[in-house]
Amino acid sequence: MILTIQGGVVPIMALVVGAFMAVRRYYSLLVENFRIQKNTKNQLAQAKAELERANANLEVLAARAKNLLQTNQQLEREIIERKQAQKATANTHNLLNSIVENLPLGIFIKEVNELRFVFWNKANEELTGYSQEEVLGKNDYGIFPPEQADFFTSRDREVLASGKLLEILEEPIQTKHQGLRILHTKKIPIFDEAGTPQYLLGISEDITERKQALEALGESEAAQSSAIASLQQQAVQMKKAMQTLQSSQSQLVQNEKMSSLGQLVAGVAHEINNPVSFIYGNLAYADQYTQNLLHLLQLYQRYYPDPVPEIEAYKENIDLTFVIEDLSKILSSMKLGADRIRQIVLSLRNFSRLDQAEMKAVDIHEGLDSTLLILQHRMKAKGGNQGIELIKEYGNLPLVECHAGQMNQVFMNILNNAIDILEEYSYQHLAIATIENLHTHSLQLGQTPPISNTQVPVASIRIRTEVVEIDDCPQVVIRIRDNGSGIPPEAITRLFDPFFTTKPVGKGTGLGLSISHQIVVEKHGGVLTCSSEPGQGTEFYIEIPIVHRRARTCQEAET
Repeated sequence: MILTIQGGVVPIMALVVGAFMAVRRYYSLLVENFRIQKNTKNQLAQAKAELERANANLEVLAARAKNLLQTNQQLEREIIERKQAQKATANTHNLLNSIVENLPLGIFIKEVNELRFVFWNKANEELTGYSQEEVLGKNDYGIFPPEQADFFTSRDREVLASGKLLEILEEPIQTKHQGLRILHTKKIPIFDEAGTPQYLLGISEDITERKQALEALGESEAAQSSAIASLQQQAVQMKKAMQTLQSSQSQLVQNEKMSSLGQLVAGVAHEINNPVSFIYGNLAYADQYTQNLLHLLQLYQRYYPDPVPEIEAYKENIDLTFVIEDLSKILSSMKLGADRIRQIVLSLRNFSRLDQAEMKAVDIHEGLDSTLLILQHRMKAKGGNQGIELIKEYGNLPLVECHAGQMNQVFMNILNNAIDILEEYSYQHLAIATIENLHTHSLQLGQTPPISNTQVPVASIRIRTEVVEIDDCPQVVIRIRDNGSGIPPEAITRLFDPFFTTKPVGKGTGLGLSISHQIVVEKHGGVLTCSSEPGQGTEFYIEIPIVHRRARTCQEAET
């Protein structure tokens, strides 16, 4: 029984042990499964966190990618615009280079250190016979004879030292294929932003043919007919007589002794009257002969319209159409000048015989208009000058008692001075505008020169007349104003002094305004003043009584 029990216990024990082992393994599996689940959860949590970080990074990367895309698109647009601008700049540069290359003027540029050529256009090649390959990189000593190179180099150094434009009116140059030629050259330095000269710009024009034509014209004029030579000689005599007259008048202003003054004036008038009468008497015949010759020339042109080539060439060389038009004007001007001198002679005689002096009631506007008619040719546009604009502001003037011829002389002197100043002022502005168009800013090699907006101002003369009451006495006021460069303040105080002038030597005698002051103030009891500001123009103020003071005093005495 014990054995039986033992025999039954063993299987039970084995079963229990097996069950225990199974439970243990199951428990172990549960623990392992729990641990695996825990690890899996941790890994899932980490994976989730990493996924969230990856999503955040992807959003940042997407934003950066978007910004990069926008930046790339902006860069593409800027590149396209820059290429378009570069293309436009290149087109403009090519256009300007083509213009400079094909200009009929020789243009060259030198660097300032060794004065070697860095630019040489086609006009220079045709002018000198030297090609760009022969010139670029060399200075004058490598191209021209030593004496000529010395001359060019000295002028270049002079321009660089002064920093200003240098104009050489006649510059001889030994060319390679045409021999000696005469150039009109302008040179100017080109500065960098610091104001240091970097290049020297030169512009040359061949004036050889023009100079030869002028010389030929001079020789031709010397060989003209005796009638024309006689007219020229008479014109010289008239000019000398006018100068003598002006000098004598200036002396009269300074002479206080009326007896000596009368003798001097009478003598001058007598000496001038003879050659003037000779000139004036022959002008009518000269005009008639000239008209006959012109009519004969017209008949030749009508019945022989196809002259031989030599005559046709000479006709074009002397500009026959202009000569025909201008010859009549010259004779008319000479007649007006002779008339003017006769009036002045009569005026001088009146100075020596004051009791016979005449004053008449005249129209001031007629005197102004006749003076302007004589000066009309000087006010027209010519030689790049756009002319002078005339502005009349005439008031309602009565007849004025005055010496008409003397007052016309005053108008002539003042208007002549105004035209001289305006011509010089306009040419200065024209030269500045031309130079600015060539090298505005600091023009350097390879740069595109901008187009200057500088405009030449319109020269003008304004004449205004009116009647004013001064001390219960009606006065006529004439204002003549120009918009020229003005007169320096230090010259205003001496403006009416004899022999004082602001014009260059040889251009003025300094007598016109002195005589005008004497006529207005001393002869008419009026006022002549001048006001001017540099750069703003000049105005002359003339004031004379409508009724001469001597006549008015007699009328008042009779009343």
